[in-house]
Amino acid sequence: MRRDADRGLRGMHGHIVEQLGRSIVNGEIAVGEVLPPEAEMLERFAVSRTVLREALRVLGSKGLVESRQKVGTRVRNIAAWSLLDPDVMSWLETRSLTPDLRDRLLEFRRIFEPAAAALAAQRATPADRAALAAAVAGMKNAINDPADYFNADLAFHKHLFAATGNPFLVSLGHAVLGLLSFAFKLQQHSLITWKIGLKMHTALLFAIQTGDAAAAGAAMLDIINRAGAELDEFMHSAGAQADQ
Repeated sequence: MRRDADRGLRGMHGHIVEQLGRSIVNGEIAVGEVLPPEAEMLERFAVSRTVLREALRVLGSKGLVESRQKVGTRVRNIAAWSLLDPDVMSWLETRSLTPDLRDRLLEFRRIFEPAAAALAAQRATPADRAALAAAVAGMKNAINDPADYFNADLAFHKHLFAATGNPFLVSLGHAVLGLLSFAFKLQQHSLITWKIGLKMHTALLFAIQTGDAAAAGAAMLDIINRAGAELDEFMHSAGAQADQ
């Protein structure tokens, strides 16, 4: 009984966390703005004070808000947000991505993913190489199925981080999978784009299989730059449609 009650509480405060989190991340509640008074939010969400305060605690742990006596709960600057938190990244909507945030996202990927690919080329075990090859085969088999293609693409990157043999990179890789998921939401994929992506991942796989660290790093950078070009095209197209 107690376990069921705990799940119910998590469900209630989780609903509040998601609603407020989405509103904050997408600018509906602006940086520096103070959240409504506790009594107002208790009435809005129809929950107990305990549930509401737990939800605000979770948002605080993600860097989105901070509570101060006599001030209330205020939205923090984006620099304080846990942008690698899977929830925070999942809440971000395509309409809310600014050019600056897009550039910082790509910059982040360029800093360590090519290095991770180079390390994977040096350290990958036969099992790692087999897992990477299976992921590329999955991409090829799903060329006409966006969801399956994307899952195979994510699997490739997950196996690549594992192939580095570095637990810190593996942990960071989990966060990057959230970024890749968000990038997938942003991009207007076409069959040509998928074929180009498959070709690039095949080149990266070959570099890792042959132990060519320099080629692996360069191949990963090509993939990231291609993603950047697609994001530019998407944002330009979305901006043009908004102006019409």
